[in-house]
Amino acid sequence: MNVFTISLDDLSAGWAYLTISDDKQDTRGVDMTVSYILYDSLEKFVEAAINLAHKENSVISCFLEPTIMKWKVEYIQGNYFNLYIEDLIFHDTVKRFIRQVLNMFDKYIFEYSKAEYEKQWRHNFPSKKLDQLRELLHKI
Repeated sequence: MNVFTISLDDLSAGWAYLTISDDKQDTRGVDMTVSYILYDSLEKFVEAAINLAHKENSVISCFLEPTIMKWKVEYIQGNYFNLYIEDLIFHDTVKRFIRQVLNMFDKYIFEYSKAEYEKQWRHNFPSKKLDQLRELLHKI
């Protein structure tokens, strides 16, 4: 089993710096810089986690100037998921995906604040959706 991780490394002036990886191999991972323009890609991670809890697939659209990338999150029978980013496939449990998304937001708020998130990301902090996700986690 791969150990999937996602981290929000920084938010600055409408840019989110993300690292998505697993332990399949030392070099396996993706460092992405996504823009707040067009999509609230960070909130889309929360929505994708909610959808996985409901055994549904999602697409996370990210604006990576000058292109738009679509990352597919696919529910796999037995409470697993695949996340397709470019030519990489990340695989782990639905619980792991949910926990990583929650941890990503919790860590940022612990180190900064909701106000700083909204200032830097230029979107509202998804408090209600994160609360919903926490409730769903306990039901899986």
